[in-house]
Amino acid sequence: MKIQGNNSINFGWSCETHRQIMSAAIKDLPQFEKYRNTLEDYVQRPDHDDIGFLANKHFYFGEKIPEKNFSNDEFVKESVNLNKLGFLNTPVANSVTNIFKKIFNTDGVSFMDYNGRNNAKAAYEDQIEIMDTAIEDEDEEFAIQNAARACHFLQDITQPQHIEETSTIGKAVDLKIHTDYEKFAEDNLDTFTKNCQTSNTEPRNSMKLFADNFTATKELGKITRENEPNWNEITQKQFDMAVQSTKEFLQNVSIQMGLSKNIENTDNNTTDNK
Repeated sequence: MKIQGNNSINFGWSCETHRQIMSAAIKDLPQFEKYRNTLEDYVQRPDHDDIGFLANKHFYFGEKIPEKNFSNDEFVKESVNLNKLGFLNTPVANSVTNIFKKIFNTDGVSFMDYNGRNNAKAAYEDQIEIMDTAIEDEDEEFAIQNAARACHFLQDITQPQHIEETSTIGKAVDLKIHTDYEKFAEDNLDTFTKNCQTSNTEPRNSMKLFADNFTATKELGKITRENEPNWNEITQKQFDMAVQSTKEFLQNVSIQMGLSKNIENTDNNTTDNK
């Protein structure tokens, strides 16, 4: 996600980082070379499209926030106290309570997920559904555009700040480190690209890719000032994960669209004509 520029409320990978991840992923996928410009363009588009509350589409905290989370503990405690005083028995009080819960994310799956679908997982699923429909309609260009958009959210989950459980206030407090880390990642893109390592494995399905990215990033831990000396190592791991998962996602798209078969047929025709 992007902090600088028009979409100043977002955090995480910059647009240029998303573009570079896509470029690295399709390096070994010749069937996508003719779509390179579209893929590199549309993998950036969500950062420009999702503004205001919709910017939350780029965050995902998992299916349940741990009970130790500050906002959850504090809210439950305060709710009990207010209820004893009879302050939660009116429609107005209930409305205020619901607003409080949404702002401080006491029961959501992501920062300001006001409707249960305003998170990265839901956005990823939505883009895949649009892509699938486009493939069925044989609208090749639209399918590729939405494949790239889906890849954006898949890549977002490899960025630790996209899955960091927090509240509205927490995001505001952490704004400086978000911007600093994004700048660090973008400033060192050439190094991360040069040292990127991926494998040629059987591609995982779309939702497993998302879940695996989330789990691996969660295990890595938060981006902090204390681990700043290790940002290079951390970011390389996350960059490699983003490239690998994007590559596998596109391999699945290639099979779904019959692109691999087309490449194979082209190779066979070339051999036959020699």
